[in-house]
Amino acid sequence: MVDRKVGRVREFFKDLGLNFDRVFCSKTKRTIETLGIVIEDFRVRNNVFIDERLCERYHRDLIGLNKEEVEKIVGKSIVGSFSAQLYFEGTDRSILTDCFKNDEKIEEIEKRVRSFVDDLKKLDEDFNVLIVGHSIFNQYLLEYLKFGIVGVDLFCSFQENNEIRIVDLDKGLNFVNLESIFSD
Repeated sequence: MVDRKVGRVREFFKDLGLNFDRVFCSKTKRTIETLGIVIEDFRVRNNVFIDERLCERYHRDLIGLNKEEVEKIVGKSIVGSFSAQLYFEGTDRSILTDCFKNDEKIEEIEKRVRSFVDDLKKLDEDFNVLIVGHSIFNQYLLEYLKFGIVGVDLFCSFQENNEIRIVDLDKGLNFVNLESIFSD
């Protein structure tokens, strides 16, 4: 028996009527489970690719710490969004910068994003793509498509867990439009 929420998400995508020419998914268990909700038979399709470049930013030194524990380490209160502090770590916009030396650097994130987008550009055709990733990484991807850089300007809010975003790009993969849809 299919869980009611899973069934609603499947129906939602079916009702959108989108056909995906390529599907890319992070290698993490939770994103693969989400992909299975959207495309039940994804494992037998030849247009589905598991891509580790889509994994969330790796905060090695922050694993297992909550906001209060991080505040004690940096000696400052985190005002506003903790996600924003994580997002901008490595820039002058985060109090976490220079506190956690082993976290994945913003330059490494940008390199992963650029590599992924460059590979999409090589496809040389019009196509619909489904990307199943993580909130903060998805935001880096959107920022790169909009501005050509990451970690500088958060141009829209962080993606909610139940939020689906449809991004329109032109033939050069330049950002045109973003539509936010909630599946619930």
